[in-house]
Amino acid sequence: MKRTMIITALCILVSAGCVVTTEGEDSRVRATWNLVAGADNAPSACPQGVNTAALVSEPINDGDSTIGDGDEIYDLFDCAARIGQTGALPPGRYEVWIDIYDAADRLVAQSSAQVVDLGVGEQRDIVYDISLDHGSFGLSWTISDGRRSLSCNQVNGKEVWVASALVGPNGTTYDDFFQCVDGQAVTPALPLGAYDVGVALIDDARQAIHEPLVIESSLDWGNAYVDLGSIDFALEE
Repeated sequence: MKRTMIITALCILVSAGCVVTTEGEDSRVRATWNLVAGADNAPSACPQGVNTAALVSEPINDGDSTIGDGDEIYDLFDCAARIGQTGALPPGRYEVWIDIYDAADRLVAQSSAQVVDLGVGEQRDIVYDISLDHGSFGLSWTISDGRRSLSCNQVNGKEVWVASALVGPNGTTYDDFFQCVDGQAVTPALPLGAYDVGVALIDDARQAIHEPLVIESSLDWGNAYVDLGSIDFALEE
């Protein structure tokens, strides 16, 4: 037992993704959550009224890999504890993430999900960094002319311009530029709120090759990732 405890302690210090073999057949996940806030991701305490951290484990080898399909296993902890361990889990593959809730059970922040493979008697240690007040949009794109797919080079497409405009009288627009050939992108962290997101394919002079598209969306909780979907820049022949 002492040997297992020593190895576990070293595991936490050395690596967030290491594996400990425990005595017996119980498999578990132990998670540490670090909360950050602000544009500089400064360390943050749990905000006032934010009490609960849920360590959520969802089996993904059960024939249904949809996150939130009702078979999640919840282990609840005090937000301020910053560390928690699941109860015994059957060996298998899981999506594991952290939900942070306030006293009214409203979702305040949610970590990204990590895939964990648990063997018999294994313990996995995971570390999450969770923003309380920022999130990101993701998107992908293709180009076509109504008959066929086109490459960026064929249309002189240099970049994709994403203009995330906060809705409201004092709204700020955050402009980001991504290489057209990448085919996908994730914005840097943005403040929470409702957005009109403009998306345009632009040339090497940063002139729009077509009319920009506008997508209404929102970042509703900390660390949110919202997929805006796949955009087809349909150009006239």
